Amino acid sequence: VVLANQAHTDKVLRVDVGGGIYDGVDGFMTDRARVVCTAKFADCQGVFMFDPVRKVVCSVHSGWRGNAQNIIGKAVRGLVAEYGCRAADLVVGVSASLGKCCAEFSDPFVELPAEMHQHIEGSFVDLLTCSRDQLLAEGVLAENMEFDGRCTKCHPGLFYSYRRGDEGRMLGGIWMKS
Repeated sequence: VVLANQAHTDKVLRVDVGGGIYDGVDGFMTDRARVVCTAKFADCQGVFMFDPVRKVVCSVHSGWRGNAQNIIGKAVRGLVAEYGCRAADLVVGVSASLGKCCAEFSDPFVELPAEMHQHIEGSFVDLLTCSRDQLLAEGVLAENMEFDGRCTKCHPGLFYSYRRGDEGRMLGGIWMKS
């Protein structure tokens, strides 16, 4: 298992062995069997990618800061560069996260980059649609994406939510058995 002391960066690290906690990264990728790539989240998105052709997995922690830095797009480009993956082959799952109903910002037009402004409605931001658009822009096929879609803040008892004041985090992981 590889874990990260996530820092809302745009860094996705290639790992070839399991075990370890890494600082300053928010994602992992590997082509090694039994190496579990993880992401922790509570309102942020846990994004998990699998290339069934090249046999590669990737985990990404993406909050609004990750969306603003396009960590998801950078992860796809990393898979292409490191392992020769094709974006169209990737299968992507995205966890429950803060929904557009609760992703409120003080001044999103100032806080977020221009490429995210199309996802702003008043003071609220649709971060899931932003992630979908970032995946599509890299060539991931819409039919190969699955979004949980539930808002973590709106579902106490099911999910932890940083914005609701919870201290806990969810942990997701992806790996290949062989």
